[in-house]
Amino acid sequence: MDTIQTAQTFTCGKAVLSLDISPVNSLLICGFTDRFIRLYDTRLQEGYVLQSTYSSHSQWVSSVMWSSNSEYLFVSGSYDSLVKLWDTRSLKASLYDIQGHEDRVLCIDWSIDQLILSEGTDNSSKMFSFKGKK
Repeated sequence: MDTIQTAQTFTCGKAVLSLDISPVNSLLICGFTDRFIRLYDTRLQEGYVLQSTYSSHSQWVSSVMWSSNSEYLFVSGSYDSLVKLWDTRSLKASLYDIQGHEDRVLCIDWSIDQLILSEGTDNSSKMFSFKGKK
C-alpha cells in the first residue's frame, strides 16, 4: 500500500492563500494575506530559506503560479483586480501589470503554450497571451 508522509513543515507567520513549486528548480512561491509574495528555497534538508520578497499588490495575493517554461517567471493574481507577471531576477517591480478584471482575481493558471488564464469575482474569465524570452 502506498503512503504519504510529511516531508517538511515550516511556518510562515502569515496566512498563505496560494503556493506553487517551480517545475524547473524546486523553488516555492507563496501569496500572502499581507499583500506580499515570498520566494523560498526548499531544497535544504533542514528546512527552507526565504530568498526574496515581492511587493506590488495593494490587497491579498490570492493566486501564484510558475511558468512551466522559465525558471525565472511567475504570475500572481490579487484582490486588487490585477494579474502581474514577475521575473525573479528583478526585485524592484513586476514586469507587467495586466488589467482586465473589474473585481478580485481569485485564481490563475499558466499553460504550457504561454497562455495566462484568470478568473475573478466579476464573473469573468480572461485569457492573456505572453510571448517572452525564457
